[in-house]
Amino acid sequence: MGSTVTDGGGHGQPGEAGEAGGPPVGAGAGAPGGAGAGRTRGGAVDGELCRLLGYRAGTSWGHLTHDGTVANLEAAWSARDLSYTPVAVAEAVRREPGLALARPLTVPLPDGTEQPLADLSPWQLVNLRPETVLGLPARLRTGYGLTDAQLSLVGRYTIQHLGYHAFRHFLRGEVAPGVILAPATMHHSWPKAAAVLGLGRDNLRAVAVDLDARADPAARRELLEECLGEREPVLLDVAVLGGTGLGAVDPLAAILDLRREFGRRGLRYPVHADATRGDCLATLRRPRHEAPQPAGDLAGSTYVTERYDTLGRADSISVDAHRTGLAPRPAGGLCYRDRRQRDLAALGTGVGPFGFFGSSGLSGSSGLPGGG
Repeated sequence: MGSTVTDGGGHGQPGEAGEAGGPPVGAGAGAPGGAGAGRTRGGAVDGELCRLLGYRAGTSWGHLTHDGTVANLEAAWSARDLSYTPVAVAEAVRREPGLALARPLTVPLPDGTEQPLADLSPWQLVNLRPETVLGLPARLRTGYGLTDAQLSLVGRYTIQHLGYHAFRHFLRGEVAPGVILAPATMHHSWPKAAAVLGLGRDNLRAVAVDLDARADPAARRELLEECLGEREPVLLDVAVLGGTGLGAVDPLAAILDLRREFGRRGLRYPVHADATRGDCLATLRRPRHEAPQPAGDLAGSTYVTERYDTLGRADSISVDAHRTGLAPRPAGGLCYRDRRQRDLAALGTGVGPFGFFGSSGLSGSSGLPGGG
């Protein structure tokens, strides 16, 4: 598996493992989703996976998937619903007598003020902070005493229930179709996800890369400016940590800094780390106080290790242990920084905070082994 690890500035010639380094022989036995993990109950596996990737225990959530392609598809699907959920809630609160008590509900805006959710424009609604959106069910329950039956009224207004063609009428012509940003070197699962979700490949915007095959922050800024000007909501911004072809690691910290900058200007969106190639390096580095840090070819360059230390700030992370983990399929996984996003990762069977989230993931009735 020989590899050349670059130092973050030179144009090294990555081998099979590229910038992210190579795995130890037999890493599949202890890698996420690998043979050792398969002998543990789902909840324990998923919690350990989140912890190893840098998420905080107790507030994050993850589950195993068939592979990285399924994990990336779910990440895109969940992000789409996260963006459009406030539109559905606002529309339901305006129209449904059973939700009239919640009309005074306010949410924070980029300018530091708070305004009633029902009074916001469609553009403001699709650009709320992810934390604000995920907190809506609990606030409606505790702040206004709404029951599950009342909250289920929101379900008929969601994009899952209506489909985009009918749902777009709630956008009143003020919001263009949503887009996903991903580097030009993206895995082919991302065009698949855009097609499956009905976004269309034209709305999967490729971020130009530099000579090290890393996404160029200046090119990303240009695309974000276009989205802001054209009122195209960014459903998801994808950073690749260990590209399939060259093993390149995108500048995750810079991508997160751009998100904060544009968030202040009214363009808010989740950031996903596609670590399906370099996931094992991330798990080798965590937690520092429990194990020696890798050295040599396993360590990665200074540039790479600094980017992996930022992994816990991403909103979601996909992994795929059948690659560098040497594990047999199925061996993928998806983790969310905020465990409340679990409900957005479930198909609609009438169960959940708004009555349109269910208990099954993409893989069937056992698709969410870490649930509970």
